[in-house]
Amino acid sequence: MINNEIVVLIEKHCLFCDKKYLSVTKGFGQKKIYCSKRCREKYFNLINPDKLRVYRHTDYLKYHKKFCKFCGDEIINRTNNNVFCDSVCRHEKQLITQKIWKHKIFELYSNFKKDCGCALCGYNKNGACLDYHHILNKKFRVDAILFYYMTERTYNEFLKCILLCKNCHYELHNKFT
Repeated sequence: MINNEIVVLIEKHCLFCDKKYLSVTKGFGQKKIYCSKRCREKYFNLINPDKLRVYRHTDYLKYHKKFCKFCGDEIINRTNNNVFCDSVCRHEKQLITQKIWKHKIFELYSNFKKDCGCALCGYNKNGACLDYHHILNKKFRVDAILFYYMTERTYNEFLKCILLCKNCHYELHNKFT
């Protein structure tokens, strides 16, 4: 008797693995029928396959597998909610994402130039055929990335330029007009 409680050691058989184990019963209740939490979980999952009940993190990983978002392989070393199986897959996915964003930026830039058209002849069929010509002193080249991430410095550089088609731009530089 410990602290006015009756403690009884009973030898029992596990309901799942049928191993013998000693069950400690304190007072009334506590009907332990499994030798461990793992056996209790496995027995529950066996009886209820549609409801997975998980008690330990290692068992959680067994039943809830994660797969790489790039290659589709199973993620083995799962820490910090990994979505890629290794750094190579993560890097490849980043390259693809960067390429997609860069394409969107260039498409937006090309459409903007196409909407404006050439300042001399009015050409506006293709934005790739239009260039910016600096009228005043040039500090840096105006391009799609600077256009997308517009700052005050970039905006001031845009104000120094006019938009010309390739033919008009070459004629202006070679003074054939």
